[in-house]
Amino acid sequence: MDKDKRTEHAGLEADSKRDDRVLTDIYRVITDTGRSFERKVEALLEIGRDVLGTEFCALSAVDGEEYVFEFVHDPTDETEAGDVVSVAETNCKRTIDTEQTVALADIAAEAPEMTSRAGFTDMGVRCYIGTPVVIDDDVYGTVCFYDNQNRIEEFTQWEITLVELIGKWIGDELERDRREAELTRRRNRLAEFETTVTHDLRTPIHVAQAYVEFARKENDTEHLDGIEDALDRIEALIDDARSLTDDEANDIDATAVDLEHVVVDAWVTTANDTITLEVEDGLEPVVGSHSHLQRAFENLIRNTVEHADTGATIRVGALPDRPGFYFEDDGHEFSTDEHGQVFHPDGTDDDTRLVTVREIIDAHGWSISVTDGTNDGVRFEIDDV
Repeated sequence: MDKDKRTEHAGLEADSKRDDRVLTDIYRVITDTGRSFERKVEALLEIGRDVLGTEFCALSAVDGEEYVFEFVHDPTDETEAGDVVSVAETNCKRTIDTEQTVALADIAAEAPEMTSRAGFTDMGVRCYIGTPVVIDDDVYGTVCFYDNQNRIEEFTQWEITLVELIGKWIGDELERDRREAELTRRRNRLAEFETTVTHDLRTPIHVAQAYVEFARKENDTEHLDGIEDALDRIEALIDDARSLTDDEANDIDATAVDLEHVVVDAWVTTANDTITLEVEDGLEPVVGSHSHLQRAFENLIRNTVEHADTGATIRVGALPDRPGFYFEDDGHEFSTDEHGQVFHPDGTDDDTRLVTVREIIDAHGWSISVTDGTNDGVRFEIDDV
């Protein structure tokens, strides 16, 4: 073997050992159960920066037209984690748009159209390699390495593969975390299922029991219709509660719904003669589930019945300044400090009712808030309808 071939062989052997060492370092990082995700990302970026010979590196997220630095190594301290810039001004825009790895040893020579961006003019980036971070088939952001000096040689296939490997691992971890969070949310929904169903079934059960007593005392069958209605409502409540814990809870069976009819149906099953109902004119139909919305109004009415003074009035009407509607009473109120807490579970019956209301509104894709009522009571506003 001549000298040139021996030199070439020695170089290839050295490269192979270096590549093996890098892969070993990456393996040790990602399998280290004692490291947090954040520390693993920092370690992987440092490995990539060392192999590529760049001074700068970052993991960033895309939020609409904004580019948010989540992890960054910048020896000049001009860029820090949390900084936000326009996506259009970054070198990562091409990576994001194409959803492909972009490797540029000399930006000015290889991509002159990028020299007008702030990444080139303000940050002084002259060479760049970046790969998209993908979660559930959508671009979450990028992992990139860059420097303010051109590279003499192009990025090698090994270097490109290394960057893609880091980006792929980060995307997989973020996707796993997102799915675990979703599973936790679903488990919490299921944990509330028994309490919610038990609570909401009490009223129609009591109604049915009352009608049974009436029928026995008066020896007639007129009250059996009321029993049948109450039992039908129990069945509907079970179906609604089950749907709200389903994986596809947001895909409710939506149709055009007359809100006034919904309110009246809820009133019949829950109200008593100690309060009155006023439904204002101009209450527009909505697209939603009659049964789900009836359940929400039942819980709101029940909340008033149990807390308001005798003679209280419930009002339901359209919001005057935006699409939506309101429910308010003049019989009880929450303190200002309680406004932000009424939809968060604490185990009480009142809390269970309002959590159920929030779940139903969320399932429709709407939003709900609580504020002071017009006449000293409490007012629930449902918007984004």
